[in-house]
Amino acid sequence: MSMEVFFSDDFVTLYNADALSVLKELPDNTIDLLCTDPPYG
Repeated sequence: MSMEVFFSDDFVTLYNADALSVLKELPDNTIDLLCTDPPYG
């Protein structure tokens, strides 16, 4: 899965992708907040 940027500005970068795929590609110690929307059925 690609790590396509959904939105970015001077303070935040948002990705719309599978969280585990994105986390594998990000450098260590670069995340201040992780917001997810898990499926509840």
